[in-house]
Amino acid sequence: STLSASPGNDAYTYVGCYNETTGYASGGNVRALSGGILNATTSLTPSLCLSICSGSSSSTSNHRYQYAGLEYGSECWCADYLDVLSTRLGNGSCDVECGGEVGTACGGALAISLYNGT
Repeated sequence: STLSASPGNDAYTYVGCYNETTGYASGGNVRALSGGILNATTSLTPSLCLSICSGSSSSTSNHRYQYAGLEYGSECWCADYLDVLSTRLGNGSCDVECGGEVGTACGGALAISLYNGT
């Protein structure tokens, strides 16, 4: 069955499935969302990740990051910049189900369900 992307919330809008950039030697093997924070949990949901990246989750800093990205079903990345080598993929590339939300996509293998701050 096809996974659906969470549309986001009042602070972040879903902008698509984007590629991870660690495989590009020309990019210095940096992550698409770097310089921010990573919060990994097996019970990840988009709403949890957006809460973490917005600074409204008590477990993290109170900084509101521009981008929130979910990867591999269990990783939440927050950053203020998206690497120039990260471009939009087909939504089918984000094919890993969120660990904490049945039927919802949380990225994929080297693929990020990306949300942009509004």
